[in-house]
Amino acid sequence: VPSAKLLVANALMLAGGEVAKDYAKLLKRRYAAELFQGASLETVNGWVSQRTEGKIEKILEKLSDVILVNAVYFKSRWAVAFDKKLTKNEFFSLTRSRQELVPTMLQRTNHAVVSREGYRAIRLPYAVRSLAMVIALPNEVDGLADVARRLDRDELAQMLGVLQKQPMRPVSLMLPRFKTEYAADLKEVFTKAGMTLPFDA
Repeated sequence: VPSAKLLVANALMLAGGEVAKDYAKLLKRRYAAELFQGASLETVNGWVSQRTEGKIEKILEKLSDVILVNAVYFKSRWAVAFDKKLTKNEFFSLTRSRQELVPTMLQRTNHAVVSREGYRAIRLPYAVRSLAMVIALPNEVDGLADVARRLDRDELAQMLGVLQKQPMRPVSLMLPRFKTEYAADLKEVFTKAGMTLPFDA
């Protein structure tokens, strides 16, 4: 039976200080979020590792006074699995002048593909067919920043809508095996949105 596993965990972690009891209840009721007070670095990283079944072993290198943590774990088989025997090292362009040899998966099968302004997108369904990974590929090697700017809410909705209706067609897909990480300091973002009190020493 096709299956997919999704775990979502939210937490507010405080290195010191307290929050109002009503606020703690609201976090639990509205966001199913846990509250950690006097949290240590080991507490934060251990909690994230546990909630992602060990896939994210360390999320932080250092603590700040207030930490919002959102951990998402997703696991599912592809509808059409990649054959490990077809994976081989191929050059991948990082910039126009820089390439690296990386393990690259190969698959020749039917997929929904769409061409948009500046990029192409492909929908790779999981075993649970209502779920899929969508990959956008810039037409230009150095076009990632432009495509990222274009993919606002409206463009994303339009692109996904077209992909859903697109008939499947034969595709030769070469996909590098990859791991991605992203970190952001949200203090400035929240302050601009009007949330100033938590950052007022």
